[in-house]
Amino acid sequence: IVEDSVDDAALLLLELKRGGYVAEHRRVDTGAAMKAALEGSPWDLVVSDYSMPSFSALAALSLLKGTGLDIPFIVTSGTIGEDAAVEALTAGAEDFIVKGRFARLLPAVARALRESEVRRERREAAATAQRAADGLRLLIDGVHDYAMFVVGPSGHVATWNAGAQRLKGYSAAEIVGKSCSSFYPPEDVAAGKPDR
Repeated sequence: IVEDSVDDAALLLLELKRGGYVAEHRRVDTGAAMKAALEGSPWDLVVSDYSMPSFSALAALSLLKGTGLDIPFIVTSGTIGEDAAVEALTAGAEDFIVKGRFARLLPAVARALRESEVRRERREAAATAQRAADGLRLLIDGVHDYAMFVVGPSGHVATWNAGAQRLKGYSAAEIVGKSCSSFYPPEDVAAGKPDR
């Protein structure tokens, strides 16, 4: 919780508790304290007051983005207008809640946490797919007795293994991205065989 008011932080925690959340938290109100908090624990959510005497939500959001952590960020304020809210959302905040009107807080927290989980699952799926692709690439590259390559829908060579280089005579640098018509004699190209 990025908040200079102990009372406002307590109201926020009370509302989260009312919504069924068990909020392990740390209240900070400076950049140094926030940085230390982010380094010290894995957080699920940051809720920040928009304006404080020595810190702001925009500075806190910038600090968070600078860490590379993907933690949802919700801004609260009782004093700013629509332009400032739009600025915070444009900077990357998930939502903006007016203090004292917490009807939107619980749905905003639920949505932000849900979207964060979806992003985490996508990152994990992409990493798993990359590991599988890397493993397949190592396997294919280790085959020297057979030519193994992929031709994309456009008819251009997308992958090329060591066996293909040995048997066809082209290095990967020479053939990847080129048309598969390179494998055919000119008369077959003229007859449209590569297209078939």
